[in-house]
Amino acid sequence: MSSDAKEKSGAPVPVGQMLRQSSVLSVLEARAQLHQKLLRQIQASLPDRLSSHCLACVLRGDGLLVVYTDSPAWASQLRFSQAAILSGVTSAGPVRQIKIRILNSSVTRGGKPAPGSVKVPGEVVLKQLLNEARCSPDEEIKQALMALVEAMRNRLQVNKLEGEAPPGTG
Repeated sequence: MSSDAKEKSGAPVPVGQMLRQSSVLSVLEARAQLHQKLLRQIQASLPDRLSSHCLACVLRGDGLLVVYTDSPAWASQLRFSQAAILSGVTSAGPVRQIKIRILNSSVTRGGKPAPGSVKVPGEVVLKQLLNEARCSPDEEIKQALMALVEAMRNRLQVNKLEGEAPPGTG
């Protein structure tokens, strides 16, 4: 443990306290809090059905406000609601432009990857991994690699059922 991570008494300093003492981290923390406050203001200015699809926002120094949503359909609705968004963020400073962006759908589906978002290596690589697993002297690593190969083979099957091209063919 570094000397910075200990108080003069020798006791460890909590991570939260260390973060507050760092000027760079303090600036980042303040920006994150500003963006959270801004997001709450945007959500409050929109109807309930729409506000729940505002997932995050960022206000850049040049006055560009980027609002993130979870699907193209909600992005369209948010674009039509830019006046309401603008009226909700008056305390944030000058906003000269609003852009609506869609977060990667694999992030927004509650952990379930979107079709095509999971790239799986081909069967040759999976066979190599399986051989490595069988040769591993560590039983825990062996089991983990075998489970990984099985999961990737299952995903290959799902990709085939969804009509996606196998890796390396398209």
